[in-house]
Amino acid sequence: MTYKRENHKRPLRDVARCLAISLVLFLAAAATGEPLPNSPPAAAPSGNHQPGATTPPNPAPNYQGSMNLTIDFDNVEIQTFIKAIGEMTGKNFVIDKQVQGNVTVFSPKQISADEAYRVFQSVLEIHGYTTVPTGHIIKILPLKDAREKSIATLTQEESGGPEDRLVTRIVKLNYGNPEEVKKVLDPLVSRQSIVQSYPPSGMLIITDVQTNIARLMKIIDALDGELQKNTATLHVYPLQNANAEDLAKSLLNLYPKSASPGTEKGRLALSKNIQILPDKATNALIITASVEDYRLLQELIRHLDAPRPMVYIEALIMEVDVSKDLSLGTEWRAMKKVNSSTGTGMWQIGSGGADTNGGYQILPDKMTDYATGFAFGLLGEGITIGGTTFANIGAMIQAMKNDTDVHILSKPQLLTMDNEEAQIQVGKNVPYMTRQETSTTDRDYSTYEYRDVGVNLKITPHVSGEGFVRLKIAQEVSQLTSESTSGLPTTLKRTVNTTVTVKDAETMVIGGMIGDSTQTGTYKVPLLGDIPLLGWLFKSRSNSREKTNLYVFITPRVVRNSSDAGRLYQEKNDHIEKLKNDLLSPGQQKANP
Repeated sequence: MTYKRENHKRPLRDVARCLAISLVLFLAAAATGEPLPNSPPAAAPSGNHQPGATTPPNPAPNYQGSMNLTIDFDNVEIQTFIKAIGEMTGKNFVIDKQVQGNVTVFSPKQISADEAYRVFQSVLEIHGYTTVPTGHIIKILPLKDAREKSIATLTQEESGGPEDRLVTRIVKLNYGNPEEVKKVLDPLVSRQSIVQSYPPSGMLIITDVQTNIARLMKIIDALDGELQKNTATLHVYPLQNANAEDLAKSLLNLYPKSASPGTEKGRLALSKNIQILPDKATNALIITASVEDYRLLQELIRHLDAPRPMVYIEALIMEVDVSKDLSLGTEWRAMKKVNSSTGTGMWQIGSGGADTNGGYQILPDKMTDYATGFAFGLLGEGITIGGTTFANIGAMIQAMKNDTDVHILSKPQLLTMDNEEAQIQVGKNVPYMTRQETSTTDRDYSTYEYRDVGVNLKITPHVSGEGFVRLKIAQEVSQLTSESTSGLPTTLKRTVNTTVTVKDAETMVIGGMIGDSTQTGTYKVPLLGDIPLLGWLFKSRSNSREKTNLYVFITPRVVRNSSDAGRLYQEKNDHIEKLKNDLLSPGQQKANP
């Protein structure tokens, strides 16, 4: 390879370096057995030579990937450098006339031909030039002119490799605003680079060398990810167990928009622009929140939407004449006072211990704080009425159904969710006169109202661990007494509010709700007792006073899953079948096995 000195301006050392490069290429070609670029073709073997056949010309040498090279150029002309790289890599270059200047490149270690070409592209980029592949040739142009040529265009999924060639890349943003991201990127690119935004499709169009685009892509990913965290999007969370309206209120209370600075401490770290709307029809939550906030809410909702256990409550409400001797076995069992700050008694019922300093305490038979006859606690070994002891409530009900001194008012059974209030009401709606007037025409007008009287029992169960159930009980017993001096009736009301903890399937009893009623009876001789004035000789009137004690037995049973519900169903079904058999005669029982 020869180099021509023009106008004696080329230094002799440049010529020497070019000769050295040619010598290196010659030795490398000789070592690999490949012909030199300008050497004559080798003669074909005589045995295989066919008349008229021509020997194909030798292809241009291509050392790409076949050997390692050492690059050492010291202030050589850039066109000389391009020519040497073309000989090393076997690539064809077309050089623009504007490509001028000197370059200096040192490579102490040997590199491959592919790596040498990437170094070549970096050198061109530093000096303001770039490569533009076109078919089998590569154009070398100034960067400012290359943008107008047919440069490669890459989408976001395509990778152009770590080359310093000019390309155009299309970037699709997931969450960011292209205009805002462009403002961030503009100061970070060179004057020859172009960043365009296209808001309708959320895209950025970047024209730059690939190494710079790779750097910009890291910045874009970080910006787009940060915007993703802070941009509010719409989410729908269908609930499986919880009530959407109740859960929405609870979640919004985590961080209300009007929270004062003093109340923000200790709350969940959520932003203030969260919106949660319950959809009653689908029992779902419609949430407008950022991805980060929704991730926190999603984890919280998952725990709150867990299936809750149910509580099957059996209650027995009955009145017993005070004259009837009734014993509930061990009426008072170990009870521990848990909290009385709310004004209502809250006792935990246990099975033993005698610690009076905050532990369990055996309550005495007589308590001055409660009225005589008041009973509250767990059932003991049995129930004794009139000297007869019954093993359980069922046996007592069966035996006392015909006893006139024991009135079973109700035996309701209901199923409720954990922490949901259940109400049992036994009574009647009684009318009473509230006002009576006489008009100018001597006609009387009366105004009546209706009032519910009887037994009203409200129970809110809460299932705790280790097989215990906490019951919040509110009981009210009301009745109308005789009219007062004003002519209006008086309502006698007795209430009990308490919270107790009992074991699953254990029965507790509340007693001592004593009622007092007066009944007037008239006894007469038929016909004779109806004679005016003289009829009093054949009739009499008596007033009787009756006192009854109201007892309420409550048995909670926890239903945690379908297996518990199945066992409960089977138990009640067996009980119904037993009642049917008791009502049928022996002949009917044989006909209906």
